[in-house]
Amino acid sequence: MALDFHRLEDKKYLFSLSDKQYIGLLEIFQAFKTQTGIAIDPHRDARLTLENVRSLILLIDDILIDPKINDVRNNLTLISEFKEHLRSCLAKNHEIQIYGD
Repeated sequence: MALDFHRLEDKKYLFSLSDKQYIGLLEIFQAFKTQTGIAIDPHRDARLTLENVRSLILLIDDILIDPKINDVRNNLTLISEFKEHLRSCLAKNHEIQIYGD
């Protein structure tokens, strides 16, 4: 079960997350669902507007400075790579369509 990220406007492939990567980002995705109601998980599709992408980036920044969240700190490289993908989408004004398996 992987997650595939595509540009919403033309369905062009952007990047994907493996099961292991998804698990490494799970705490972020759970916090995002709590904040927005949007679930990012391998069992369903989701759509992220530019505002959602912005919110997810800000959430990642907030989580990274929270000293209580050790699991996230163990995945700093993964989180940084994911955040860079999101920042690239935001910079290019690409809304995102996420496809679960």
